Amino acid sequence: MGSLLFSPLKRITDFIRAQGAVPAVQLGHAGRKGSRQRPWEGNGPLDPDQFVRGETTWDIVSAVAKPIGEGFLTPAALDAAGMATIVEGFATGARRARAAGFDAVEVHCAHGYLLHHFLSPNLEWRENGPKDEQNYRTCKIADCATSRQSLYRDRSVFAYGSAMSVRVAGRRE
Repeated sequence: MGSLLFSPLKRITDFIRAQGAVPAVQLGHAGRKGSRQRPWEGNGPLDPDQFVRGETTWDIVSAVAKPIGEGFLTPAALDAAGMATIVEGFATGARRARAAGFDAVEVHCAHGYLLHHFLSPNLEWRENGPKDEQNYRTCKIADCATSRQSLYRDRSVFAYGSAMSVRVAGRRE
């Protein structure tokens, strides 16, 4: 949620609260599912028609350097520094969400998105960290969900009276 969205989102969260509801937001990272066609255009790899219209690819990351399928980009496998950047991005998102008036945050860890990769033993084939330790994988999720490296220093961000949840998938991807 960039700074350009802050003011419009604040108006929306104020309206939601005025109606007696709780404004909530979902934070996520597409991981290896990024840099592809829009869902209504097929959700596949970008094709020549998209490039002619000016679409471009961007760098993607994952727990493992393995594309989601044939023809898709190969993501860069995250190392410790890259994962720290991701964790800080979630912390920044949570701070911005709180500033925009959201009272609840859900961290998206499902459907093959980035954080789901750290829960899936099918994708955790990394060379740069423990491979089979469930504790390691769930700690990466906890880091993003609570952003403990930065949010705990600022108790005003999603402290008492706020909610945080984590959405996980019920199947392996």
